[in-house]
Amino acid sequence: FYFNDFQVPTDDIPDCSGWSYAITKGYSASVRAGFITYKKDGPASSTDALASILSDFNSLGYGSYSEWSWWGQMQLQQQFMSKPVDDPTSWIGAYSSLMKEKWDVIEEAFSGCPMITLTNPGQGAYSFFIMNEGFRGLSSTETHISSFMQDVLGVIATTYSWGFRGADPSEYYGDGVGTRDFVRMQMYRDVNVYKEVARRAKIVCADTTADVGFGLVSPDDYVLVQSAGTRRRLHQVEDRETRRQLLQEEVPHISARKLEKVLDNMEMRVAIDKKASTCAPEYNMNCLFDTIGRSFQDSQL
Repeated sequence: FYFNDFQVPTDDIPDCSGWSYAITKGYSASVRAGFITYKKDGPASSTDALASILSDFNSLGYGSYSEWSWWGQMQLQQQFMSKPVDDPTSWIGAYSSLMKEKWDVIEEAFSGCPMITLTNPGQGAYSFFIMNEGFRGLSSTETHISSFMQDVLGVIATTYSWGFRGADPSEYYGDGVGTRDFVRMQMYRDVNVYKEVARRAKIVCADTTADVGFGLVSPDDYVLVQSAGTRRRLHQVEDRETRRQLLQEEVPHISARKLEKVLDNMEMRVAIDKKASTCAPEYNMNCLFDTIGRSFQDSQL
């Protein structure tokens, strides 16, 4: 809605045999409320596909969705549709206003940032970033967590590396762009979270030698640490003391507090990557939930 000036783009809806709509979702889309519309006179292939989808949703294996759940969904839909979209007191109007506030904060903070670029301002529930030249190829080839966001901004966000499903991003974004050069940050937390992310982003985007405190490193030191880590293959080193010694040799000016934070973050990423590797090559959400978990605890910085 933000990208379309909060207008439903009915003219852009393609002429398909059917459409599905998600009203809301939880647990990273593993639980959804929504509905499907379809043409009764569509080709046999489309109606057969629809029958296959519905047979799964209505199967006993799915828990034989109770009548209360269906009626509950319809009550939600009636509530959502009870007021016009352009009414700020409607469910969708209020939701759009909340999302717009968060998007505006993030878009302003990362505008013109020399390290990272927001690719989808105002579009959807996730902000997608691409690392800029000079900051690409610095994450290890296995990592699922963005080392830049974690080490520089103190934010846990994914690289979305599995989302390419075997495609080569360099074909679309140019030579030298890899699957770990993207960041996906969800936009569903309280607006004050994004105001704090924006505050930190403005500091480092304005000066690559600056850091935001809390033991986090500057963008310039991040490059030195990650380059050293790649050169010395630190993600393959098992013990913390060896990692510390190698980093002290490579980047001796890093303070003890920052070095410990870097090591903490590296250990976390290595542990997550080992768990996620069991989900290769599909990396479907059910497997990732089972191996990595559904949530993290906020760190007291």
